[in-house]
Amino acid sequence: MRQPPPNWPEELIFTPHCVSYDIHRTFFDEILFTGREADRQIISELIEKGEIHSHLKVERITPELHYRGVSPHPLSQSSYVSRPQCGLFATEDIAEGIDVGEYVGQLQVMSDTGVLNSKEVEYTWLLKNGPFVFEVNSKKWASEIALVNDYRGLAPRPNVTCGVCIHRGRYHLVYRSIKPILRGEEVLVNYGEGYWSSESRRSLLPK
Repeated sequence: MRQPPPNWPEELIFTPHCVSYDIHRTFFDEILFTGREADRQIISELIEKGEIHSHLKVERITPELHYRGVSPHPLSQSSYVSRPQCGLFATEDIAEGIDVGEYVGQLQVMSDTGVLNSKEVEYTWLLKNGPFVFEVNSKKWASEIALVNDYRGLAPRPNVTCGVCIHRGRYHLVYRSIKPILRGEEVLVNYGEGYWSSESRRSLLPK
């Protein structure tokens, strides 16, 4: 199994693939199946190997960080301390429309009431297949993709989006570039308006 990369936050457990506790993984494999036998032949090399794009690396965000962006990095002054300040940065140019890595974490089924099972939802993306809705929560288990920051206060717009891809006939969540990412740029996504809905969380946005 791939080892944690340099600058990995010790508070997080590194995993290149989704993990599950309460339900056997074969159950998820079955209900995440697309329903098309031909899709079993579709293979994502990144997901297959549990890797991210080779032109990406994790950096600790400090006032001394050198990158293609505002200096010092706005998050180096942030009071948001629920997780060490890190980010994902391009070491070489990445074209538009490229999958840069799978979003992984703890995989669980959404409750029947439509409420997220996780107590911590700030690191959660949802994956839907038919009547089933799943949470992928990276609060504890994560890969480098979970370290991608929200674009607000850092750039005019994000350069990746969270989307769905098919690997060996099953749906997976991936981050995909929606514009060219230049060498030295930070990878940024849109967490969504709901993430910033509370006044306390909005106060943490970089000024």
